[in-house]
Amino acid sequence: ARAQAEYLLADLAMESGNDAVNAELRKKFYMDAIARYGEIVATYGDSEYAPKAQYRKALAYEKMDMLDEACEEYVKLSYRYPDNPLVAETIARLGNYFMTRGQNILDEAKKQTDLVKAEKIRMQAHEMFKTAGQVFGRLSERFPQHTLAGKTLLLSAQCFMQAEDYAAAIKGYDTVCTKPGMEKELIAEAMYWAGHTYMLTDDLENAYRKFTRLTEDYPASQWAKFARGRLQDERLINKAMEMMK
Repeated sequence: ARAQAEYLLADLAMESGNDAVNAELRKKFYMDAIARYGEIVATYGDSEYAPKAQYRKALAYEKMDMLDEACEEYVKLSYRYPDNPLVAETIARLGNYFMTRGQNILDEAKKQTDLVKAEKIRMQAHEMFKTAGQVFGRLSERFPQHTLAGKTLLLSAQCFMQAEDYAAAIKGYDTVCTKPGMEKELIAEAMYWAGHTYMLTDDLENAYRKFTRLTEDYPASQWAKFARGRLQDERLINKAMEMMK
């Protein structure tokens, strides 16, 4: 009962932070919530409210854009309560954290005028994207029935594509396309990006096959529309004529 009462008070502070317009007041409420959630984990670690409090503590940090602290708290949840259903949400948020870090670093690389320095920064971004791809991929392995399982599989492949690990990206897209029970829209999107990845590697034959199959299997999807546009690429037209000989 005490754990529940403390959890409700922490949630009240969290909601007050969400509603606060003033930045300082919002921060005050969030920090109050963080302290209360932390106390629940420390004092009532075996209660049903402890994993919820750990998750909400990380979320409060995330709301304050303190992403490194949020990441640390999400990792603690996975470590302390590995079988809790909230771990699936945690994996998704951790993946998003590393993906966002990767994109920010990549944006920084694009601003550099020193080509050597830009390349070094770009490689750092690739490592972040690879980590994000690995993290996203774990969700479907551990929680295959979770509503985010399919989406995070797709995100995993997209992160590998951003990291220019094209073999891993193709493998991920193929997994989305062949996994039983996958949503049609996700399959169509995976097929499109698989075709795009083949284009990046100059594998024009597989790119042509992937885009063509997408237009045939999911003709009404927006991804089929994009694929039809890609099929007008002169390189793919020439490849199609070559394949027909």
